[in-house]
Amino acid sequence: MSQSHTPATPAPAVVTPTTSATGMTRTDSWTDIVVSFDGAPVYAKRRPGTGNPVVFLHGYGDYGDCWQGLLARLPSDLDATLADSLGHGHSGYPASGCDAVARRDAVVQLLREHIGPAVLVGHSMGAATALAVAAVEPTLVAGLVLEDPPWWLDEIARRPVSVIRIARSESLVQWIEGLQRRTVADVTASCRADHPDWDEVEFEHWARSKLRVDLSGVDLPYREIAESVLEQWQQVRCPALLVTGDPAKSGIVTDELAQQFLTCVAGAERSHHPACGHDIRRDDPAGVAAAITDFLAALGAPAAASA
Repeated sequence: MSQSHTPATPAPAVVTPTTSATGMTRTDSWTDIVVSFDGAPVYAKRRPGTGNPVVFLHGYGDYGDCWQGLLARLPSDLDATLADSLGHGHSGYPASGCDAVARRDAVVQLLREHIGPAVLVGHSMGAATALAVAAVEPTLVAGLVLEDPPWWLDEIARRPVSVIRIARSESLVQWIEGLQRRTVADVTASCRADHPDWDEVEFEHWARSKLRVDLSGVDLPYREIAESVLEQWQQVRCPALLVTGDPAKSGIVTDELAQQFLTCVAGAERSHHPACGHDIRRDDPAGVAAAITDFLAALGAPAAASA
């Protein structure tokens, strides 16, 4: 288990335009939120708006601001919250350690204390967290958008989960360690060279986020996913949108798994982007933004507002 990690935490106050806890320039006003979760700060920021609140949960190695590129393509009056997962960005690790349950419970606490029922939009690890929250706290989740969740069920069936966990953990740690020995400018330039078709706003956030990952408590939830994902599908009671790419281009969710999800979750929809890999919203920002915008519009007004 990891030891408690407490990074420098921004004060919970209104952030004015052109300032940012991550060092990037902002064009909108946001309110910083800091939740104390098992001795660790969990950081998020919210931009008030209309309609259902939408909470964005990033993947491993990213942080909340990595959603800024997509957010710029969504309705400008969206009530948006960008959250840093445990051990990422400005969020620390809880004293008792970090796993899939801790990530889930930290988001539940954020919703209960500051946001209320919300649509959860998650990528990869964040999608797994969003699904877990919806399974245990259905009244807090008005809708789910799952961008290429880490459902390696076929691989898990072939090999022991512990082998997969060790192999993937070591590979990711080594990758992040290598990036953290470089400067933000260097990593930004490499990202731009590797992904010339991404929106310009993506590159520096991608680079800064990797340099802010705390590797002391890395834990990837493959056992939890293997044991619980099918049960979690059955517990979803809200509208859901599954966003998928091409497994041949680094996407995770296969057509077979996607169909299983659509069959299991009543009313679930799929937005498939065959030219994309795992970073679907970065590879096809316009297409993903359009799919999410339509999904949010179909949800209508929050229940409290429509009464």
